[in-house]
Amino acid sequence: MEFLGTWEQMNNVNFKVVEFDHFKMQAGLPGFVLSATEWIEKTNAIGLTVNSPGFTTKRAHKQLNNIAITQMKSLLGNKGMKQLNSKK
Repeated sequence: MEFLGTWEQMNNVNFKVVEFDHFKMQAGLPGFVLSATEWIEKTNAIGLTVNSPGFTTKRAHKQLNNIAITQMKSLLGNKGMKQLNSKK
């Protein structure tokens, strides 16, 4: 979500930052759910697209997964980034 919000702020002059901040605060809560359609409608986002109703969720999840994978690859490739060690 942080990546999407940053991208929107850089590329979308009509992005509703206040709404994005609200979603960011809610994102860690157990019952938080946000659909791609809700993201687009509430924040005026342009970085994701939603097409046919039956295909919306699958397409949005695929787009979000691809964005997350790309972001993780870039972070893992950053030598200055400290990685957490899960071994005890």
